[in-house]
Amino acid sequence: MPSMIAGACLQVAALATSHATAAGACPTCGHARATGLWLTIGFVGQAVFTARFLAQWIASEKQRNSVVPVIFWWLSMVGGMLLLSYAVSRQDPVIMVGQSMGVFIYIRNLMLVAKGRKRAAREALRAAQPPAVPTSNPPHQGRTVRVDSGQATTGGGVG
Repeated sequence: MPSMIAGACLQVAALATSHATAAGACPTCGHARATGLWLTIGFVGQAVFTARFLAQWIASEKQRNSVVPVIFWWLSMVGGMLLLSYAVSRQDPVIMVGQSMGVFIYIRNLMLVAKGRKRAAREALRAAQPPAVPTSNPPHQGRTVRVDSGQATTGGGVG
C-alpha cells in the first residue's frame, strides 16, 4: 500500500513538473518561477514527509498502540531537508523557518535514539555477564573458621 501511495505522489510530481515553465520571474508578482528540477525536489520532499505518517500509522496498528518508530524521524529529516531546499530555492521565508526548526528537532530525536540504543546495549552486556565475585575482604578474613560436629563457628570473637 505505501508503495502505491508513493507511486501516485511521484506521478503527480511528474505531471506538475512537465507543465513547469522555465526559470524566471513571474510577470505579475515578480516571484521566482520554479524549474522542473525544483518542483520535483519539492514534490518528492512532500511525498517523503507524508510517508512518515504512514510509517507511524502502520507501526501503531501492528502494536495496537500509538508508537513513533525510528523510521518516522528518518523520513521527517529527509523530507524536511528536501522541503527546506525547495523553500530556499523559492526564497520562501515561512517554509524556510518552519522546516529548519523541524529538521533540528528530527536530528535531535535521532541523536536521542542512538544514545538510547547504546545505553540499552551496555545494559544488555552487563546483564549477560555473571556477577563478579569479590576478591578482597572475604567474610572470614583474619579469623579462624572451625567446624565442630557439623556446625561452623568463627574463632577470635568473644562468646
